[in-house]
Amino acid sequence: MSSAPSPAPEEDPRFLTLAGVNGAAFRVCVLRQRILSLKAAEAVVGWRFSALVIDAAGPVKVAALDWRDAEQVDHAVIEHAAGQLAAGSAPPLCILPASFSTLSSTSGRRALSGRLQEITESTERRVVLGAHGLAGVPAPRLAEVVAQIRPACAGVIAEVSSDRAELAAIGHCGFTGFLVRTQTAWSADPGQLARFQALTELARGSAPLCMARGTEEDLPVLAAAGFTHAAVND
Repeated sequence: MSSAPSPAPEEDPRFLTLAGVNGAAFRVCVLRQRILSLKAAEAVVGWRFSALVIDAAGPVKVAALDWRDAEQVDHAVIEHAAGQLAAGSAPPLCILPASFSTLSSTSGRRALSGRLQEITESTERRVVLGAHGLAGVPAPRLAEVVAQIRPACAGVIAEVSSDRAELAAIGHCGFTGFLVRTQTAWSADPGQLARFQALTELARGSAPLCMARGTEEDLPVLAAAGFTHAAVND
């Protein structure tokens, strides 16, 4: 595991300190990305929020946390996002993170549903959930959970790897869209472009939104690959 980054200043509102169920404290850095429409002259249409979790040993994946800590992280990021949405002008779309462990828990889902509805009403924004930690979840269970949370928000986006089999397995579970993660750098290589074109065609056969994380320089390649949106760091 890589070493932890230098501590952020205590006054930095992006860094939150939480108490884990094992008694050890850990930190959460709230990250915000701009969501650009690749079909509308790269206009900023929303914000996507996510979490970087750091413990004493370094960065930790949310999926590796105890489900109670993962739920803490979800709510901490959502509250931080709600503050930003209420503080000033914000684009119409907001994607908030939710781990599958939170969504699949009756109590977790109930608390999440209530808060999402409050944020939607108070900010008049289109609030969408970005579901993660989906690996290994049976499709029928996934579809059930998505159907249960959908009334509380404007939709649910699944975070998936750039694997056709993974996408095909959950493609008809009621998602509004997909956020594709890739371990390789984006390039205009014909082989890679063809592979991602096939992936986006598969995704858009199930949902209208197909997004990728990238940089400003990646936007032409992402558009050529068929992605409808891009999430770019502020």
